Amino acid sequence: MEQETGWLIETADSTRAPRWWAPQADMQWTSDASKALRFARKEDAETMIEFICIDRAKATEHMWLP
Repeated sequence: MEQETGWLIETADSTRAPRWWAPQADMQWTSDASKALRFARKEDAETMIEFICIDRAKATEHMWLP
């Protein structure tokens, strides 16, 4: 079984669990990585972070089973 990989925009601090950017969701952020917007390349996620000016966000790689 082949895994799917992608890059997510993640934000977290020492007081909260990680949250991922999900502009299609009601709250813009989700605690469920499978609902987050996925990018094929790290560079694309980093460009979006700069474009939407998200402080303390980073691009993180994730894997999902199909």
